Amino acid sequence: PRSSTLYGFAENGWLLRTTNNGRSWSLVTTSPTVREFIISAGNPRILYGSTAGDCDAPSTPGGALLRSENGGQKWIPLPGAVNLRPLLTSPADPATVLATDCTSFYLSRDGGQTWSASLAAPGDPLPATLLLQAAMIGDDLLWPAGVTERWALPVLEVDSVLNRAGLPPDLQIDGLNSLAYGEDGVLYLATDQGLLSRKVDEPAWRFVPDQGLRRRNTQNVLLTASHPHQLWVNTEAGVYRLFLAD
Repeated sequence: PRSSTLYGFAENGWLLRTTNNGRSWSLVTTSPTVREFIISAGNPRILYGSTAGDCDAPSTPGGALLRSENGGQKWIPLPGAVNLRPLLTSPADPATVLATDCTSFYLSRDGGQTWSASLAAPGDPLPATLLLQAAMIGDDLLWPAGVTERWALPVLEVDSVLNRAGLPPDLQIDGLNSLAYGEDGVLYLATDQGLLSRKVDEPAWRFVPDQGLRRRNTQNVLLTASHPHQLWVNTEAGVYRLFLAD
C-alpha cells in the first residue's frame, strides 16, 4: 500500500485498522465478512476480498468477490465475479484489478464491475503458490511463482522470473507464503521456515540474518510507501518490524 494505513486481525478475530503505520489501532468490526483481502493502491479504504475457498481445496464451494469502500465495514458482491480471488490492484491505475479462479487470471479495468480472462495458467488447478501476494516493482508485477518457470502476463506488460535457488530443499511450494519488494532493491520472501531475501539480480535466496526469524513460520511480509524502510513480518509468534538499510 502507498499509505500509512494497515489492517490486521486480532486473536479474537476482530478486524483492526491503523492510519499511522502501526502506532495506534482502531476497531473496524467484530465480525468481518472476509478473512483475506487486498488494499487498493489508490485508496486504503477500498478493499477487495473473497468468500471463495482455497485453490488447494477443490471440494470447497465457490464464493463471491467482494468490494468494500469504507475500510471493511460493509462489503458488496461484484457482478460476474463468482469464484474469483483478488490478487492486486495496479499502482499506475488503481481501477485495474487482477484476480484468479485458480485456473485462469482475470482482469478488470473498472474497479471490479466487469471482468475478462487475461491469461490461462498451466495446469489445473492453479498451484497454491501462485496465489502468493504479488510484489510490485515500480508499476510492474513480479510474480512470485516460486518455481523456475517463466511467467508472463502480457496484458500487464510483465515478464519476470523467480527461482528456487537457495531455498531449503525440504521447503514445499505451498510453504512460500508472501513476497514484498523494498526500495533497497531487495525481495523479501515469507516462508514456513523463515524469512529469506535476495536482490532481483542475485542468483539465490538467503535467510535474513538472525532477527529471531530463522526457522520460524512467517506468513506475511509488508512494506508501505509511507515508511519504505520498515518491513512488517507476521509470524506464528506475533508481528515483527524490521528496519532496513537506507
